[in-house]
Amino acid sequence: MSMMQLFAQIEQSDISIWVRESLWAFPTLLVAHAVSMGGLAGGGMILALRAIGFAQGVPYRALGWFVPVMAWGGFVASVSGGLLLAGYPAKALTNPVFALKFLFLAAAIGLGRFVWVRSRGLVGGAGLSADVRWAAGFSLLMWVGVIAAGRFLAYTHRLLLVS
Repeated sequence: MSMMQLFAQIEQSDISIWVRESLWAFPTLLVAHAVSMGGLAGGGMILALRAIGFAQGVPYRALGWFVPVMAWGGFVASVSGGLLLAGYPAKALTNPVFALKFLFLAAAIGLGRFVWVRSRGLVGGAGLSADVRWAAGFSLLMWVGVIAAGRFLAYTHRLLLVS
């Protein structure tokens, strides 16, 4: 079975048809995905900015409440994104920008975790090593890449549906 045949099979599934043809499914999933990515990326960016040196009066531990927000955001983004993908598999999976989004996402999450683990026990603004600050800066850039790539997906596809 070729990839295009697989995409066509997915496109003919009940869930894919529901995502594409229901009056509320696609816009609701899109809003859920955007809001949840806001929680995930926004929390990651706040933690990175704090590690770089912004808001030095805020203790790292006080930022800990962003971690469950990011976890919730990651879960909802995964579910809503998976359903959006089911609606238009060929559109996403034939677009290199989609792969780039996930590369940026993996880097952002990995770097963010590194920064959080190395910084959460610190008090005040001192004590972060240069490698943690660099990782935070790079993480910030990766979050921008995730957001930009996600937005570009709407405009860079060459194939909408196989069927």
